[in-house]
Amino acid sequence: MRKEIGILLAWVVFLSGCVGKPMEKQNEQTKKEDAVLRLYTLKENENLWQSAKLFMEKYPKYPVVIEVGISEEDGKTVSDAIRSLNTEIMAGNGPDIILMDGLPIEDYIEKGGLEDLSDMVESVKENGEEFFENVLSPYEKGEKVYAIPSRFSVPIIIGKEGAVTPEEVKTLSGTLKTRTEEQIKGIARNATKSIPLLLLTFWNDIISEESVVDQEALSTFLEEARMLFDASEIDLELPYYQEVPPFQEMIDTYPNYSGDAGVTMAFQKDILSVDEMDMGQTLAQLESVSANSPVFYDYLNSESGKKFIPKWIFGITASSEKKEAAKAFLSYFLSSENMDQYDWTLSVNKTSFRKTLPISETKEQMTVMYPEQDSAEGIRIQKLNAEEAEEFVNFLSEADTKIAVEQALFEEILTQAEHYVYGEESLESAVNAIVEKVEIYQAE
Repeated sequence: MRKEIGILLAWVVFLSGCVGKPMEKQNEQTKKEDAVLRLYTLKENENLWQSAKLFMEKYPKYPVVIEVGISEEDGKTVSDAIRSLNTEIMAGNGPDIILMDGLPIEDYIEKGGLEDLSDMVESVKENGEEFFENVLSPYEKGEKVYAIPSRFSVPIIIGKEGAVTPEEVKTLSGTLKTRTEEQIKGIARNATKSIPLLLLTFWNDIISEESVVDQEALSTFLEEARMLFDASEIDLELPYYQEVPPFQEMIDTYPNYSGDAGVTMAFQKDILSVDEMDMGQTLAQLESVSANSPVFYDYLNSESGKKFIPKWIFGITASSEKKEAAKAFLSYFLSSENMDQYDWTLSVNKTSFRKTLPISETKEQMTVMYPEQDSAEGIRIQKLNAEEAEEFVNFLSEADTKIAVEQALFEEILTQAEHYVYGEESLESAVNAIVEKVEIYQAE
C-alpha cells in the first residue's frame, strides 16, 4: 500500500500532538471529497509539506493530500513505485500533481500523460516576477510546456589558479589523465560525492531520451569513476563502510549533495575539486576561499554544454479533474511568496533568488568552515557584495543543457559500476551488464 500523508487545514493542531487514528480517519474522509488535491512524490519531502500547508492557508477551498511512493517501511524499489503509479494513471485514478524528480518524464510526455502548462507559465510571468528563463521550461515541446522545475543546481569544477588553467579543466576527463594520483585526491577525497556528480555530467551522453545507451560514453564514465575511487581515501575495511557501502551512500544521497566548495584549496591541499552549485552560500564559500587562495570555477564538463540539474519538477496529469486547483498550486509554488522561505536553494524564480543571496557590502561574516573535522584552522565565510552576487546570477543564466535523470536507471548504473570499480568485473562485462539492465527497464 502506498503510504499516504494527508495535509489538512488542522496542521497546527497536528503539530501540537493531535496524531494517531483521529487524523488518519480525517485523512481518509478528506480524500473522498471531490475538492481534495492529490499530490504525488516518489520520496518523502518535508519541505513539500510546508509549502502545501501555506498554500491551504491561502486557498482553503483546495485541501491537499500528499502521497509518497516509497517509504522506509514498505520495501518498494523505485521501479516498483513507478509501476504502481503508472497503473493508477492508466486506470484514471492517478494523482492530480506529480513531483517528477527521478521519474521518466519524457515517457510521460510522449504518451500524453501530462497536461499542457503553458497558460499557467504565462500567467505566472504576468505577475511581475522574473525567472531564469533558461531553466523554467526545459520540458517545452513546440509551444506546450509539460513539466516545470522550481529549483535547480549546476555541477561545477573548481581549480586553483597557478596550478591549473581554465582550459585544462574544461573537461574532468582531460584533467584526470594528466594528473598524478596525489594531485587528483582533491576531487577523489569524497568519492561518494564526486562519482555521482561525474555520472550526472555524463548522463546526457550515456542515456538518450529514448533510454538507448552509448557504450563508449559509458566506458569513459566507468574508467574515470575507477580512477577517482582508486585515488580516494575510502578504506573499505573501516566499520562505517561495512555498514554503509560507499556506492549505497551515493545512491541514498542523490540528488542532495553538499561539498566544501573548494575550502580545502585554501589550505594548500588540493588543486581541483568538484561540487554542486545549489545555493548562494556555495558562491560565498568560493569567494571567501579565493581571498586566501585564488580559485576559479566553471561548469563541469562544459564542452558538451553548460549543464544544469532541474529539481522539484512538477507536472499535472492529463486525466486530472482538478486542473484549475492543480495550476493554482503550481502558480503559488513558483511565486516569491513561497520561494522566499527557501534560502538554501537555487530557485527558478530569479526575483526570489536575488532576495535569498547573502549580500553585505561590508562582507559580513557568516560562519567558519574547516577542511578537516579536527582542524583548528578555518576559513571565515563572508557574505557577497552586490557585484559578486550579480556575476553569479549572470553565470546561472548561461546554463543551457538540462540533465534529466531517471532515478531507477541512475541507481542501476551506480550499482553495476560498483562491481567494476571494486575490480570484480572487467570493463566490458560491466558495460554489457548495464546495457542489459537498461534494456529490461525500457521494456517494462
